[in-house]
Amino acid sequence: MITVKRLPIRTPVGVVALVVAAALGSPLLGIEGKGHGGAPPAFRHPGVLVTQEQLDFVKAKIAAGEAPWSAAFMAAKTFPSDAGGQPPGSLGYMAHTLSASPKTLLDPAVPEGYVLCGSVSDPDVHCTDEKEDGVAAYTQALLWYLSPDGPDKDAYGQAAIGILNAWAPLQDHQGYNAGLQAGWMGTEFARAAEIMQLSPIWQSPDISAFKQMMRRAFVGRLLLVRPGVSQPGDASYGQNGNWILSVADSMIQIGVLLDDHDLFKEGVELWRERTPPYCYLSARDGAHPAVPCQVPPYQGTGSGYSPTATRIADPYGYWGQAGGLSPAQDPAPDAGAGATLPMLFRAPEDGTCQETCRDLDHVQYGLAAMMNGAETARIQGVDLYREQAPRIVACLENAALYLNNAIATGQPKDGSGDSPPYPIPLTKAITLPVTSDLTLCPASNGKSTLTLLGSGSLTTFVVEPTWEIGYNEYANRLGMSMPYTSELVHKFRANPPDKWVRATHHIALEMLTHADVGSVGLEDDAATCGGP
Repeated sequence: MITVKRLPIRTPVGVVALVVAAALGSPLLGIEGKGHGGAPPAFRHPGVLVTQEQLDFVKAKIAAGEAPWSAAFMAAKTFPSDAGGQPPGSLGYMAHTLSASPKTLLDPAVPEGYVLCGSVSDPDVHCTDEKEDGVAAYTQALLWYLSPDGPDKDAYGQAAIGILNAWAPLQDHQGYNAGLQAGWMGTEFARAAEIMQLSPIWQSPDISAFKQMMRRAFVGRLLLVRPGVSQPGDASYGQNGNWILSVADSMIQIGVLLDDHDLFKEGVELWRERTPPYCYLSARDGAHPAVPCQVPPYQGTGSGYSPTATRIADPYGYWGQAGGLSPAQDPAPDAGAGATLPMLFRAPEDGTCQETCRDLDHVQYGLAAMMNGAETARIQGVDLYREQAPRIVACLENAALYLNNAIATGQPKDGSGDSPPYPIPLTKAITLPVTSDLTLCPASNGKSTLTLLGSGSLTTFVVEPTWEIGYNEYANRLGMSMPYTSELVHKFRANPPDKWVRATHHIALEMLTHADVGSVGLEDDAATCGGP
């Protein structure tokens, strides 16, 4: 049973106005699920991000030459790798090998069958190889299913299976980014394998070996980096929301692939725990944003968590990155005696993400992981979307507003006046449009600015290909108003940048698989907002 609670609407000037239309009723509604107990009795296959009915719908649209699916299908065959390797959809794609790597002046020795990923992939031993092959496996699997019978279809199927079999010997992930890499690639490999199980040429022993690898090299690593398991000193301890949401995403996807209800449930529970602290909604959170649970509590500077009373004067804390959010002028309801005004930081706008004051690229990573996990859970009968509908729409709209503004104001362009492909060097921060709080993410001169992406080797700007899943759910299925997201989605459907990367990390080909598919393949009365 779904309990519907009416919530007040908060609409900061120039930011997000949430309007819940026909599916949820005209006022803004908060939907809270009641527990239904137990995971679904049997997982639906294929049921990792896409259903067979959904793929059949898209295949028919491609055959009819309809937009945007036909153009997205053709683009899937040629779009570039974000790392400069083989195009993921190229005919004859060849998987990388998991050979041993000797010790060098900068990198440690890595035995055969292991992936070593440092922070920002430095060191990189098979780290980029795995990211390229994971994206290619899913791309080739989609091209196999969606292509008409013929030699190209056969080649795509062989390539997808070849990649999956090539990675079956993988033993584990190592290095600072081991948990994040497992999150990103676990979801890509799970999607590919779920589709290719439909192929009669992927042999049962190979499928079994691949699934054993997923449990050994992915599940084992993901379980180690969960909040409450990781400890101070671990790379995953106190990590940003995009990291932990990627872990939740991967647990959900792999849980379905392996028919592991316990793993699926853990992923769902982690999604539920980490979504509110990633997206701020005043109607739910009050005067200041939520912070995630962590056992034991992590207090101090860095990207850690601290309770309200001690979350003061920390511009690099969990919410206050890259200069901090504006200090509150009034105490939070639970601030306590230790919160000396005006040093208690809070989020002033609905839709502000935990990483908004870091950069918009990591915000897109976090939202993508959130949507991936919720979409697969919805296929399996658990409606995470509705549980946090107003909150998630606020965050999608907030990020889309600033991305649209960045493109409209001409910063950045690639020199030709075109919208940027991936990557384009970022040369300056983007000044925010007028908002209700002109001190959001202050720059060195105190003015309100927002960075698209601004640190280390990742100083680039791109609108990630991650907007279609969320837009399809909230605008198409639930009828919620999303003007800024709609503007961004339709802008990239109509005129995608030349050489736009359509799949990267855990984000892949959403325009092809989810553009305007509505509820095809879903049983509306089967989902619950409680459970699993």
